[in-house]
Amino acid sequence: MTDAADRHLAKRLAAFEDAADRSDWDDVRRRASADPRRARRRSVAGAALAVAALILVAAGMGGRIVGAFTKHGKPVPERSLANLDRELLISFCQDVYLSTAPGRVPQRRCRGGFPKAEEIANDGRRLYLKITYRDGRTCLASGRVRPYRDRLRGSGRVGSLSCTQEPGGLGRLVPSPRRPITTEVSGAFSPKGQASFVRVEGLAGNGVERVRLLGKRGKSLDAPVRGRIYAFEKLPPGDWVAIAALNGDGHEVYREKLHLPTVRPGLRDRRPPAGLKLRRRPAPSSARTTPPPLPPSRPFQHGGQSGASVDVYRTGLVAFDIPPASGRAYRLLEHSWVSLGCARVAYGAGRWATLGGGRSNIFFSEHLRAMVGGGIRFGGAVPPPYDACSVRGTYGWRWGSKRGWHDAVEIGLTPLGHRFLDEKAAARELAYFVRSPTMTRARDAMKHGAMAPRGAAIARHYGSRVVVLQRPGDLPPPERIGIWSDRGARLVASIRTPGGRRLFVELDHGRIGRYNLRELAFVF
Repeated sequence: MTDAADRHLAKRLAAFEDAADRSDWDDVRRRASADPRRARRRSVAGAALAVAALILVAAGMGGRIVGAFTKHGKPVPERSLANLDRELLISFCQDVYLSTAPGRVPQRRCRGGFPKAEEIANDGRRLYLKITYRDGRTCLASGRVRPYRDRLRGSGRVGSLSCTQEPGGLGRLVPSPRRPITTEVSGAFSPKGQASFVRVEGLAGNGVERVRLLGKRGKSLDAPVRGRIYAFEKLPPGDWVAIAALNGDGHEVYREKLHLPTVRPGLRDRRPPAGLKLRRRPAPSSARTTPPPLPPSRPFQHGGQSGASVDVYRTGLVAFDIPPASGRAYRLLEHSWVSLGCARVAYGAGRWATLGGGRSNIFFSEHLRAMVGGGIRFGGAVPPPYDACSVRGTYGWRWGSKRGWHDAVEIGLTPLGHRFLDEKAAARELAYFVRSPTMTRARDAMKHGAMAPRGAAIARHYGSRVVVLQRPGDLPPPERIGIWSDRGARLVASIRTPGGRRLFVELDHGRIGRYNLRELAFVF
């Protein structure tokens, strides 16, 4: 190797030299050329080794592989997680069950224990958690450091959760040398259906100091990496097309394209002109799929009501028969897309807990078949036995609807299931009353400082269906909704279930206060 080539190679390697490496390059050169007869062979081997060393060192910084990410972090005990986060992680367990005890609220539990949680990144505002389940599945959760509080559902920190089936690893969920940054994109749509970026964030591996958004016409925006996290918040309008990772010298080490879904103008939701009545048409032939065959074994559970019936098999297959003779159910579901499901239920200390599975976007037929349990048993699929099964169409509800407050088909398979379905219908009626037009106007006025209207004034708008209560805790008559007002900042609406239990919603300054409709209906 000539002195010029030697100096040139040494100069190229010096750019990647580790400060802790004090090797004597002159000594290496003297030993490589000590035997003139082998100098040529060694020069060829030395060149090959130098190229290999150059590639290896170029991929690292001081012995660190660019993009590598340490997957171990600080343990996070179950008791330190917020309520909503704990419920979310439990819902993805392989086998979930309902834990019941006399006088206590039923709880969802993971059979085999709660998953292991570790904090792997934290920049002071956002954090990332590695979640490891007992069956080897791994998930990556991200959210706020400070928990947010939902007045209706409780508190939580996790905003997104991604999982991989790869046992013992996070796969593409964390950075790697081939992809040194991960990307989570949040977008929004304009009234015209145009998509725009709102937030871009993710994790950064070793050696990545900054992340850059690239737009059209040379536009760019940089964000630093702190605690192995980068975030672009409240992005200005722009056509962002790519994202890049930069090392400490400002050199780009990785780039990938950014994508947001688009909505074509022809697919936007448009309301029909006033007076135009749309007819429901049968789905195309592609939607009429062949239902799965019935197992040769006898049904594990069977139930029926008003001409409709359901058979539940041990495999998790649920078969509904809804002939024209079922009357109301058939008329509501005919020529419609439907959702069906079954659930286990538990009750204790005035609260319900449910655990079940279902399928949606199935076109109606007299013989509905779907797997709602068995197979994959995490993320909502629960094997039988069940307490109740139901089918509903794509229609919605509003106060005064003539459809009633039950789903098109509701079949209780146990006494507890029958009670749950009855209370669910009563809770749904109360929830829609609270957000009916008259109540909505009263609530909006109270939010802006107005006094609560008199109970009699509210009842006049609803006729005999609503009665005035003398005290907030009074039980209204059967099949009636009771309303109480303090003429100040508080309203209380309540209803009696067929079993005689009182369901209620309190409104404080127009906002939802205490209520006991959880697991039965959504109130807002």
